[in-house]
Amino acid sequence: MKYVRLLLWVVCCWSMTAVGSESVSVSDGYVQLPVPGQTRAAAFMVLQNEGESLTLASVSCSCASKVEIHSHTHSDGVMKMRREDALPLPSRQTVTLAPGGWHMMLFDLNPAVRSGQHVELQLTYSDDSVQIIKLPVQSIFDGDDHQHHH
Repeated sequence: MKYVRLLLWVVCCWSMTAVGSESVSVSDGYVQLPVPGQTRAAAFMVLQNEGESLTLASVSCSCASKVEIHSHTHSDGVMKMRREDALPLPSRQTVTLAPGGWHMMLFDLNPAVRSGQHVELQLTYSDDSVQIIKLPVQSIFDGDDHQHHH
């Protein structure tokens, strides 16, 4: 009987430990369309990691040829964008991807993608867990009242 209780306790504790994709919540995300003549879009969002530390290892999207994780640095008055191998997600912390900072760059965005649509991104974490998210698409040309219908 002792072993049965121990086994049940181990199973319960193991099942309460969230894997990466279950411990990370995504909010306030969107994809910013490229300006006319360009084919690279950017994705921004807030990632809240409620579990153990992990990294966002890769991102993919069927509407782009590739997706890279990028950071911005300021050096000698010059802002430089740099491709990163991964995005660290410290335990119980929030990481914000925003213009002028960390972001995801979508290359060769399908020209059929339009403002008001949603695109699906696949996030793969360092523990090999996968999270599928849908982000709204917006354009810099969308006005403040683009969502109001009269």
